[in-house]
Amino acid sequence: MREVTEGTLPEIKFVDIGEFKIAGQTVRALRHGMAGEPGYEIYGPWDAQQTVREALEKAGEKYGMRKVGALTYSTTAEESGWMPMPLPAIYHGEAMRPYRQWLTNYFFETIGSLGGSFLSDDIVDYYVESVEVGYGSLIDFERDFIGRDAYAKRSRTRGARRSPWTGTTTTSPS
Repeated sequence: MREVTEGTLPEIKFVDIGEFKIAGQTVRALRHGMAGEPGYEIYGPWDAQQTVREALEKAGEKYGMRKVGALTYSTTAEESGWMPMPLPAIYHGEAMRPYRQWLTNYFFETIGSLGGSFLSDDIVDYYVESVEVGYGSLIDFERDFIGRDAYAKRSRTRGARRSPWTGTTTTSPS
């Protein structure tokens, strides 16, 4: 990144946004590191897209960087311990049927896959809640959202939780 920013890459804290230039174009970047290395989601004017992409691709050639697309997004989970693509709870019941029929192969909801050693005939068994995978502390219960009170209660008591790796159910102490 320092090469493509002509040495002007600012220090951006984890999950913070900074501004810099790539190929003379001002961009903003969200700093994260989902694979254990510093990473950036880069945003900028639509008209600057091609110039910025070309600069990144040219600088990345000597490092073997290549475009592989959004389908690789879920490959970061093992290294970083983050769950980037939980199965959306849309695959059961008639209420979501029109939505499922509307989807194409290019939506988040359609590019995931099921894998691993867990096996169930009921799709609902594959759904996970943020509390079940340890993300309960990331929920802002000071904000109003549908299901907040019930989810707050579940988050406090933990109840039965599934291990994201095995699908087994354990009971957590209250």
